[in-house]
Amino acid sequence: MTYVDGTTLPVTSAEVEVIAEGLRAVLAPYLERLSDSSTVPAGARFVRFLLGGTPLDLTGPEVEGPDTADGPNSRKDKPDGADLV
Repeated sequence: MTYVDGTTLPVTSAEVEVIAEGLRAVLAPYLERLSDSSTVPAGARFVRFLLGGTPLDLTGPEVEGPDTADGPNSRKDKPDGADLV
């Protein structure tokens, strides 16, 4: 199975920390497998998960709320994944 997903969201620095901690928490139960091969289920394969958040320097007005839903950074006219690099 191959999976690619991502999004660009207007969030504060504090919210980035909350999101990052939540993502780490999702992966935490699987980390033991790296040091104890007896916990690896049959058929398991190594899969690389990339997690990252990078502030964007967008020109134009700051995002202020729902009234910007049709603005230049809107996903309204983009198919799923169109803004992924």
